[in-house]
Amino acid sequence: MQEIVTDAIVLDREPAGESDARLFLYTRARGSIAVRAIGARKIVSKLSSHLEPGSSIRCRLVGNGGFHLADALVSRRLPLTIERVRLFQFLRTVLLPNDFDECLWELLEQEPPAHFRSVLSCIGFDPEHAHCFFCGAGKPPLFDTNDARFLCDECLPRAGALIAERLVRW
Repeated sequence: MQEIVTDAIVLDREPAGESDARLFLYTRARGSIAVRAIGARKIVSKLSSHLEPGSSIRCRLVGNGGFHLADALVSRRLPLTIERVRLFQFLRTVLLPNDFDECLWELLEQEPPAHFRSVLSCIGFDPEHAHCFFCGAGKPPLFDTNDARFLCDECLPRAGALIAERLVRW
């Protein structure tokens, strides 16, 4: 059995079973990782308040392949803005497991929050070198967080009406 003590940022949290939670963390030791927090949804859980998205925590992970959260302590809470929540949701889906990047860690911990554009550049979606998904125009001003694609203003109607809520503009 392996035990890891590391700093982490809680990207997202979802229910898992009746009283457990599944956490998506970005850790210094392992990069992006999903862990199970046993009993985290119980009313009397001491861990519950430490495991909210946007919490910067010091945690102890235990397990062989899949990790369980054994203990956590909040070092600070990052203020949650709409942009930061969307960024965390995007990172949850796009980051590869066990891939740590020091640049990304610093951007996530940064206060005031790092701009979406700088985070995209850090993880390989540099807007300076991007082209519109539909027409190929250079330096498009919009990024679709669900489909990880760039769009220009002219092609926005082609993308559909529901896409507007998941776009980031710079």
